[in-house]
Amino acid sequence: MKIIFAIFLFFTTTFVFSISNDARILNESNQFLSDIFLDIDDSLISEIHECDIEKPKYPGKKPWYRTKRWYNKHHPQKRKPVIYLYGDGVTEIAISFKPKGETTYTYPEYNNGWRVTANAFGNLKEVSTGKNYPYLFWEGIDKNLDFIRGENSIEGFIINTDSSSLFLENILNQIGLNEKEKTDFITFWVPELIKSEFAFVQFLIDEQYNQNISELEIIPKPASEKKVFMLYSPLEKPTSKLKIIPQAFTFFQRHGLIVVEWGGAKIENTNLNF
Repeated sequence: MKIIFAIFLFFTTTFVFSISNDARILNESNQFLSDIFLDIDDSLISEIHECDIEKPKYPGKKPWYRTKRWYNKHHPQKRKPVIYLYGDGVTEIAISFKPKGETTYTYPEYNNGWRVTANAFGNLKEVSTGKNYPYLFWEGIDKNLDFIRGENSIEGFIINTDSSSLFLENILNQIGLNEKEKTDFITFWVPELIKSEFAFVQFLIDEQYNQNISELEIIPKPASEKKVFMLYSPLEKPTSKLKIIPQAFTFFQRHGLIVVEWGGAKIENTNLNF
């Protein structure tokens, strides 16, 4: 009887220990998965679906399906660079671009380039489909994107975001954007700027745009071209340890085949000494 009881006790103890150990492993596994997918929500699922590997080839390296959310947290996202074209008469134009970093989306589909006709009013028609567009659109990510600055100074502006609309109207008037371009720019970026009480803003114009954002290749060659990219960083206070030098701008003169491109990006200010 004692032998039977001992055998029974041994197997019972082993079984309970096994269940306990399995439960511990399962709990640790669940915690591990929870840590990985803590931030997953419906918007993330949507973002993953948007990064379908069957999409057309974009300039730059195509990101892996989970990198879109990861890059949003850790790298600046180039938001809504849009390209306006104004033909000299009705002009057929071939456009390609070389972004710094990676491209995440284009509209219409890029397919190694766009080919459109453009009239003097900026109406675009895609040659292959006959569809009409107000502009060409792309977005991307760039881990190296940052403000341009000196050792103890930086060009740009610290603004109270309550006045964002007036501030951008003034700047874009100085640069020479037309009413449609200004309206598109302001209505997209002011809702982003006003998420904080203050912001530092810097504009990359023309050659700085080419060096830091993207270069365009256009056939036939435009007679006049203007590129504007706004970098901004939310601030808690309207102060800076760096000397702020206000930027000056040259008014854009339009003639012949005209190209205008603008976009922007939020830069985290952890390393700006603001």
